Order: sequence, then structure tokens, then C-alpha cells
Amino acid sequence: MKKYDVVEKKVTEYELLSVTCNKCGKTKQLTGDNDERQWDAEQFQSIICSFGYGSKFDMEKWSFDICEDCLVEFVASFKIKPEGFGE
Repeated sequence: MKKYDVVEKKVTEYELLSVTCNKCGKTKQLTGDNDERQWDAEQFQSIICSFGYGSKFDMEKWSFDICEDCLVEFVASFKIKPEGFGE
């Protein structure tokens, strides 16, 4: 038989208030309920780069947000376009 004690814990939650493109600086203020804020935040992509052994950035981790306009401009500069781009 297991016996339990009631323990109250404080939980901290974070609400996304705005997203800013690291490249152009465009900011989107997010309002409304959580679903509405998440919907508006979808206009930006979060990029995470983790560098490993052999990289000149070994052990570094970069994270940034980029708006759709800047992302399209960036990807359009690729010599080999990713699958699905521009279709």
C-alpha cells in the first residue's frame, strides 16, 4: 500500500507576448487567448542550430526567430532550393 502526502507546488507559466525577426527587426505583438497568440506567432519561424565536433562553432548553440519574408529571401539565395520551396 502506498501512502501519499499532499504537496502544493507553485507552477510558473510563460505567455508569448511578441515575436521579433532577428534579421529585419519586424515585431508582431501577440494578443488574445493562447490559440490566437500561437496563430499569429506562426508568421515567424524559430531556428535552432547546434554545432558539434569538428565545426568551428563546436559546442555553440544558436537560436533565432525569422519572419516569413526574410526566410523566403534567405532560401531564395540558395543554389539548390529545398524541396517544396516555390511550388
